[in-house]
Amino acid sequence: MVSMPLVGEKIISQLMPVLKAQDVRTPELDDFCVNAFAILLQELDSRPVSGHATHLDVIITTYIYFSGVFDGSSMFRSNLFYSASRVDFFLDQKKLHAHLAKSCRKLSTEDYSYVTTFVADSLSSHRQLASQHLLYLVHLASLTLHDHPTCKYL
Repeated sequence: MVSMPLVGEKIISQLMPVLKAQDVRTPELDDFCVNAFAILLQELDSRPVSGHATHLDVIITTYIYFSGVFDGSSMFRSNLFYSASRVDFFLDQKKLHAHLAKSCRKLSTEDYSYVTTFVADSLSSHRQLASQHLLYLVHLASLTLHDHPTCKYL
């Protein structure tokens, strides 16, 4: 059986610097971000179990970064011109959250435990986090507690 190459991390690693340097944002770029995140989530199951923790770290970091990108009032938007309305920011956030919620419901017990421990540990060291990141971590905690693996059929 031939396996597909895993490209999610490569796309994300090339996308983040572009987003940071970008002066103009477009709906197409935001859609690309959401789709790249969805690819990253899907690739978890294609990785060996021994690589799940590292991949989950990338997923969580990407989620926090993209949450900042899609938050119209955040530091990520302060120098950016965006041709669409503020409503589009919230639609992109909803798409991001929907992908993550769906993935959380499919996590193995070990992976779910890793994510919740990661989030709890990060929240316990909240003094070392930027306020924007703390907000996104709190939302991630809420999302993971609401959309846990036993909610597979919701």
